[in-house]
Amino acid sequence: MLLGWWGIPWGPIYTIGSIFRNLSGGVDVTQEVIESMATPEEETAEEIVEQVERRLEDS
Repeated sequence: MLLGWWGIPWGPIYTIGSIFRNLSGGVDVTQEVIESMATPEEETAEEIVEQVERRLEDS
């Protein structure tokens, strides 16, 4: 937050925008992350979600 102000003129603008975005909940990238985890054996994101849920239940 402090170093973002150093990049004049866009530093303060991007810093304020980032703080606002983070305080309002951020950006949900869950679906993109799940899709990036897919391998040839796992054809759908639903299968990955099921595997993650099973792992969470086991631990």
